[in-house]
Amino acid sequence: MKLTKLVFIRIAMGMIILAFLAVIAGFGYSYYLRGRGVPDYNRTVLHEGLHGEVTVYRDRYAVPHIYATDEHDCYFATGYCMAQDRLWQMDLIRRVTEGRLAEIFGDDMVRVDHLFRALRISRKSQEILNRSDPQVAASLQAFADGVNLYLAQHADSLSFEFTVLGYRPEPWKSIHSVNLIGYMGWDLTMPWSVEILYRAIRSKVGEDRFREIVPDIGSTAPSIYARTQYQDPTESFALLEDSLGLKSLGLGVFNASNNWAVSGGRSVTGKPILANDMHLGFSLPGIWYQMHQCVRPKGARENSLNVTGVAVPGQPFVISGHNETIAWGLTNVMLDDMDFFEERVDPARPDRYFYKGEWREMEIVREKIPVKGGKVVEKTVRYTVHGPVISEFKKLQHEVITMHWVGSYFSNEVQSMYLLNHAENFGDFREALRTFRALGQNIAYADVWGNIGLVCAAGIPIRKKGNGIDVVPGWTDEYEWAGFVPYEQQPFLYNPPNNMVLSANNKTSTTFPYHISHWYYPPYRYERIKEMILDKEKLTVADFMAMQADTISMLVRKIKPVIISVVERERNLNALERESLEILRDWDDNLRKDSAAAALFEYWFLEFVTMTFREAMGSRLFEQFTSQNWSMLYAVEQVLRNPRSLWFDNPATSGRETRDDVIIAGFRAAVSRLQSTFSGNTRRWRWGEAHRLSLMHPLGKVRILDVLFGLNRGPYETAGSFHTVCPYSYHLNNPFEVTDGASQRHVYDLAKWDNSYAVIPTGNAGIPGSAHYCDQTDIYLEGRYHRDLFSKEMVIQHAAYRMKLKPQ
Repeated sequence: MKLTKLVFIRIAMGMIILAFLAVIAGFGYSYYLRGRGVPDYNRTVLHEGLHGEVTVYRDRYAVPHIYATDEHDCYFATGYCMAQDRLWQMDLIRRVTEGRLAEIFGDDMVRVDHLFRALRISRKSQEILNRSDPQVAASLQAFADGVNLYLAQHADSLSFEFTVLGYRPEPWKSIHSVNLIGYMGWDLTMPWSVEILYRAIRSKVGEDRFREIVPDIGSTAPSIYARTQYQDPTESFALLEDSLGLKSLGLGVFNASNNWAVSGGRSVTGKPILANDMHLGFSLPGIWYQMHQCVRPKGARENSLNVTGVAVPGQPFVISGHNETIAWGLTNVMLDDMDFFEERVDPARPDRYFYKGEWREMEIVREKIPVKGGKVVEKTVRYTVHGPVISEFKKLQHEVITMHWVGSYFSNEVQSMYLLNHAENFGDFREALRTFRALGQNIAYADVWGNIGLVCAAGIPIRKKGNGIDVVPGWTDEYEWAGFVPYEQQPFLYNPPNNMVLSANNKTSTTFPYHISHWYYPPYRYERIKEMILDKEKLTVADFMAMQADTISMLVRKIKPVIISVVERERNLNALERESLEILRDWDDNLRKDSAAAALFEYWFLEFVTMTFREAMGSRLFEQFTSQNWSMLYAVEQVLRNPRSLWFDNPATSGRETRDDVIIAGFRAAVSRLQSTFSGNTRRWRWGEAHRLSLMHPLGKVRILDVLFGLNRGPYETAGSFHTVCPYSYHLNNPFEVTDGASQRHVYDLAKWDNSYAVIPTGNAGIPGSAHYCDQTDIYLEGRYHRDLFSKEMVIQHAAYRMKLKPQ
């Protein structure tokens, strides 16, 4: 009996020891995987394809400064550096554009793959390559060669994502870089997310209520390009005024943006200052890659290329940045670049559609989508003259709806960015943007001679008929596009008399003769930026950085007096509600992290929107409606102007509710929620405690992977909101989790480039085991920056790493 017990104890101890050793081995292996792919920034790389020696200096944040003697070697080194830091992210975005996510993620991504195959991004990219300048094509190939050299050298030591997902990346091709631009164009489009939704809301709530929430762009002011703001007698051309689960992978691109510039007349240096922060979904790694490229041919006294800024991982050109003479920054035009057509199909033969008096056969494409595990799912895409049938993607039954999109037409943003990187003056700048059509950007400009400008670079459709909102008949040509607005006629500013240019996704123009959009952001950020510019006679770089961190809300300034005037007339407030009203009265409209008033306003806003719209729309439509902050903000402002709006009358109750009833009910509900969330002590109410940001890796939702590899960061308390210049944005269908914000911040000093500053929310490295994975996160959250050094002397002086690439 004793012997049996002893044997049992020994067996049990052995099993415990084995389990312990297995855990140790597991953690050891995960530690090994976490460190895999962390690059050596000090190595020497040999390759027979290089023409000369390339030196890559990296600063303390691992931002590469690439010095080469010709462009081939520069872009080759760029590909190598990007692959060092962002290879898996590059492969992930490439798979999006080709409709190949299901291969690595499984069934959940079949629908995404189906959609992106319908967009035919690669087909357009091939046409772009065929029609591009040979120098652009050669640059893209050199970049691909650099990526592929890294792949060949590190096939057995790639970052952990490839191991966890069980695949190896394929060689990079030039077309993959062009595809990334197509993906950005798709993610920028506004109508995809709203026009079919508006159609459903109209059907649900009726015409009268629907008309109250459609953005009233005609009465919205101010606009970016106003006739009285500028004149340019030196120019001869006309001056006119004015998704489907991808966000879970951290692949949402532009949401909104700010840019502005002042001329020397408004700066302490006498030279322009330019700022840009593009807003998109937060993710790990971030969408932008910081880099500096410099080319000086052997024997030359001057650089043929010297440009710094941010690029999208997977393509070699700076998207927003500056070179030796000009600086630029982008904001989304919010262009209405898409229309939806209702097709009339033959009931007996549903692949036939009626158009211009005759029956036509749809183009049928059968896509075979490989899925992780080995199976293949077959999907069909149907096309009419207007584009792909998108009814399945929008879950529309008994209707055949097609999508007509600017992005399907030829444009060449890749060539535009190449030319922009080399531009020397405003004439070069405008000419470079001639083929920049599918991404729809207002691009701010400044140069070292003191000039500033702003150009609307977009493919603006000329509609024969229609308002751009409604789903229109597809069986007639009445609603077709009659081409695009000629580039020379598109709005731009050059040296306006007020010595400033700015845009913040607000209305483009009040007098432009063609329809541009209904889908602008309300002008809260625009108005606040302009106010801050005018607040000082002369501005500094530090002033610009403070402006990018500003969290005072013009929306609050508009709405707060209405709330106060209504609530103070209510006689039955309890003690906590009266105290809350005093907090609101004393507030300076700044949504600081420690502000009780900010928390009160945001909770009230949530309650007000929910009480006003949810019952009439229904839960599903309301959730989609509140995922679009810009359209929801227009609806709120417009119904607030009408105290007897139909939206305030809740059909589930007896009697007729008014605006004031909903304001008071929302105020009481907000106070009650704050009391239950924090306490009855208003000094404990802190906006930042409710309003938090978490930076998430695409694989970080798997808890064990997050623990083992340290994928995610946060949560962090944040200030601001979706209506402040510093936009830590959330959506009302998921309060108050921050999802979007400034994806980069740049301030460029054109008096001295080395006095420029930049920051991104994460880090240049996309590998969790790297010391540079999130090494800018803290300074970003604190509103600080790192120097964006440009002169070679300063770059070498502050270099933390040096890598050589040499001909073999």
